Amino acid sequence: MILTVFPNPFSDVANIEFERTSDNARMLVEVYTLTGDKVATLFDRDAEAGITYKVELDGRKLSAGVYIYRITSGDEVTNGKLVLIK
Repeated sequence: MILTVFPNPFSDVANIEFERTSDNARMLVEVYTLTGDKVATLFDRDAEAGITYKVELDGRKLSAGVYIYRITSGDEVTNGKLVLIK
């Protein structure tokens, strides 16, 4: 999986771009607080290999702090950190 997150840190909106490099698969993109509370589901559908998808996390209604994004596709899970500054 190819993944880009920008800007990071962010103040209003963070963009998450991802691309399946192999077969088509169901993909799920979620964002959590550090305590494990889910704040957003940004993507939950089948994704075709070779197509770049872009989702946005709108942080304007969230508190400043660190968030974790999780991208799940089959057995593959990718986690990363997003820093929201205000």
